[in-house]
Amino acid sequence: MFAAGASLLAVSAVASLVVLPAAIGGSVVSPPTSTLPAAPEIPGAANTGVGAGVMLRIHSGDLTIRRAGTVVAGLDIRGRLIIRAPNVTVRHSLIRGSRNGITTAGLLTVTAKNARGFVAEDLTIRPQKASRTVDGVHVNRPASFTRLNVSGTVDGMKIFGGKVRVADSYFHHFRHFRGDRKRGMKASHDDAIQVLGGRGHQIVGNSLQGARNAAVMVSQDVAAVRNLAITNNWIDNGACSINFSSTRVFRTATRIEANRFGVGQRHTGCAVIAKHKVTPLIMAANVWHHSGGTVSVSPGG
Repeated sequence: MFAAGASLLAVSAVASLVVLPAAIGGSVVSPPTSTLPAAPEIPGAANTGVGAGVMLRIHSGDLTIRRAGTVVAGLDIRGRLIIRAPNVTVRHSLIRGSRNGITTAGLLTVTAKNARGFVAEDLTIRPQKASRTVDGVHVNRPASFTRLNVSGTVDGMKIFGGKVRVADSYFHHFRHFRGDRKRGMKASHDDAIQVLGGRGHQIVGNSLQGARNAAVMVSQDVAAVRNLAITNNWIDNGACSINFSSTRVFRTATRIEANRFGVGQRHTGCAVIAKHKVTPLIMAANVWHHSGGTVSVSPGG
């Protein structure tokens, strides 16, 4: 079922090859290389996003969903997808933004007051043109994301609130923009997932790699983060892979359990960094993938 009013112009086939989009707004640094292997049990190009060879109908321009219960499937959206209704489902679609790369939000945005109950399955999110203001997903309403393939943006996903579940997805090959003093631009901070607030979020069974700053950044910039679970993921890269950067006291302990880490961090051996006085963590069964050794927490400054 396609969204009412969609401009269906042509069909396109989705390829699984990773092609980094052209970038505007400054020079970029190549994404870090993950040290994790490709394997059938690990989310990757073969088992996330729109499958190779799937035919999609093109929708030109932004697509805003305003009708409750709408189901969208099989679209190549050459603009943003904006959710403004409850209980919307989007499946088997490609979201790639505009050709000019100009936006200050997520290519998929689920932030409207009534956008609760959103479900996304088997989506590929990859911009036509990257810029320092283009992210993959912005969400602050209760939502479920499964088998996403997100790449080529600055942040893969920003979670501002709601109760969000991200599962079995592949976050990879993010864009890091250098600073430019002449133009007053700071270097970008690319994360696979950044959690800025909210309670009850679950990050489960994903492959999180290819970001220069962090695979998971928990910053509490918007609100307190409570009952966060980061479990059964394959995680690599970043300065430190999981970074609890907030100086605010976390109200409840975060569970970090049964994750497997690569060794591609810029700070050697820094899988998880947290300020012990403000960040209660429940750590269990986290290991380095290649050696099987136990992962410990690095103290924050």
